[in-house]
Amino acid sequence: MAARKKIKTANIDVPAAAAGRLEAPAPTPRDMTRGPLSSPSALIDAISAYDGSVDAELITRAYGFSQRAHASQTRASGDTYFSHPLEVAGIVIQMKLDSATVVTALLHDTVEDTLATIDEIGAQFGNEIGRLVDGVTNV
Repeated sequence: MAARKKIKTANIDVPAAAAGRLEAPAPTPRDMTRGPLSSPSALIDAISAYDGSVDAELITRAYGFSQRAHASQTRASGDTYFSHPLEVAGIVIQMKLDSATVVTALLHDTVEDTLATIDEIGAQFGNEIGRLVDGVTNV
């Protein structure tokens, strides 16, 4: 088998054939809590752009729940931990997924990293969200 020529791209060795397909990652704010999706209404507006049946009340409650649950946590960088679920929600919104999936993104680490439980998530957000969060935390 012939050796594949490698080139250097963004400090990562990749096969030359793949180099043209690589795209630079989209820049993201250091702390998403100060970025373009930094409020429940910004999330709702972003979802509304592709989904007319956005559940604004559910998004607002999940945003607040996750923000409160992660309030005392910070990342090694000093950013608030809540920036992570907010980034995940942003990714899910870029994929144009529904309100339940965005809520799951906001809540996904609450049962792993805070005192919140799956039962509490189910009670406050419904069985579907409880099952989705449980499933994501088991991945």
